[in-house]
Amino acid sequence: MAEEEKQKQKSSDSSTLERSRGALVFFERLAAGLALLFLAAVAVVAFRQARAEGEEFWPFLIEASLKVLGVGLGLVLLLIGVRALFRYLDRKLRTTVSDKVKPKEDLGEFVAQHTPFNASELAILALDLVRVLTYLSIIVLYLPFMMKLFPRTEEFGNLLLDWILEPVGHVWLSIVSSLPDFFAIIIYVWVAAYTIKLLRLFSRAVKDKTIRISWLPAESAEPLYHVAKLMVVLFAFVAVFRRLPGANTLEFKAAAGFAGLLFTLSSTSSAGNFVAGIILTFMRPFKIGDRVKINDIVGDVIDCSLIVTRLVTVANEKVSIPNMLVLNNEIVNYSAFGNVRGTAVVVPITIGYDVPAKKVRSMLLSAVEKTKGFETVPEPRALQRELGDYSITYELRAFTKQPKRMILLKSDLIDNIISEFNSAGVEILSPMYNAVRDGNEITIPRDQSEARTA
Repeated sequence: MAEEEKQKQKSSDSSTLERSRGALVFFERLAAGLALLFLAAVAVVAFRQARAEGEEFWPFLIEASLKVLGVGLGLVLLLIGVRALFRYLDRKLRTTVSDKVKPKEDLGEFVAQHTPFNASELAILALDLVRVLTYLSIIVLYLPFMMKLFPRTEEFGNLLLDWILEPVGHVWLSIVSSLPDFFAIIIYVWVAAYTIKLLRLFSRAVKDKTIRISWLPAESAEPLYHVAKLMVVLFAFVAVFRRLPGANTLEFKAAAGFAGLLFTLSSTSSAGNFVAGIILTFMRPFKIGDRVKINDIVGDVIDCSLIVTRLVTVANEKVSIPNMLVLNNEIVNYSAFGNVRGTAVVVPITIGYDVPAKKVRSMLLSAVEKTKGFETVPEPRALQRELGDYSITYELRAFTKQPKRMILLKSDLIDNIISEFNSAGVEILSPMYNAVRDGNEITIPRDQSEARTA
């Protein structure tokens, strides 16, 4: 089914192209026919005026016929030559551009569905349009010369030639006067393009650690490249803008100001995120691969762009956080020192006053020893944090050099704490639960309680 749809799409595209090219060919033939008809009409008008003035019929007819045939044949030969030239260019274009330009199917499904032509087909249509414009230019310039063939229509020919050449002359003078600006724009664009290429090569060298700079880490090379690229583009835009034709006119300035106002109002948050991205690039609070906590979201950093920071959470969810939100919230980096010094896994627990504190600390540390993944240096600690009305709040801190396994390690540690306290016959109760129960039932599982009694 997919192959059939592709074939239908290709056939519809080719039919659309053929219809477009057929319309252009019909238009150019119609223009050539109208030009020849106009030439015949000029000859008829001249012939009638000659008869009205009493000139001899046959000499004038022979002279007029030779002129019409000569000019008409010259026009036809010129159009045939132009057509042959454009056919040659069409063949060259088909053999070169079609091999170098990707088909629209390779540019994505959206482009394939919403673009009627490939890039090569658009180039062929553009060439056909240039051919038609060339035909029209030749015919328009031929019209006054046709009228100047005969003395009776020569005055009208001169007037028509002035009407045509006057605006063409203004356009030509404008083009000639704009040539310095045009060459300056080419130089600006060339310098900007090669500057961006050099910046790209430099950023890749820093990223691959071919070039080492003490104040520029490898992970910051890509964001800084985008910042430098944007600055180069902005400078080039300002330089080119001043050289554009009509840039100093009031209308152009008003339109540019209005467009700038719309852009400013619509991109306030994007600009803020961009500036925040630059600040984060120089602050370097984290790097790609770090386990961090941002705005109560815990995950691994997979991308640090100038607009957003992307994380993959422990639930395997991809989260994009705007850089303004990253900059304005607390950032906890578990991997910054966790891989070297170890990151603390904290477990708070409340135990009643009837259990000796030394026994509680001993059981907590024993639970850490039974849990794989924790380090002995720094050594784990069991601290007494608070004296409540009915219980003591303890806090167990165990250090691991595997920050990406903190959640799993904490779960295993809590499991071992429960097992350790149950084996020792110590209940882990909340004060409220201890106050409302009758005291006959305990929370220790029966199997562990019986094993402890035996």
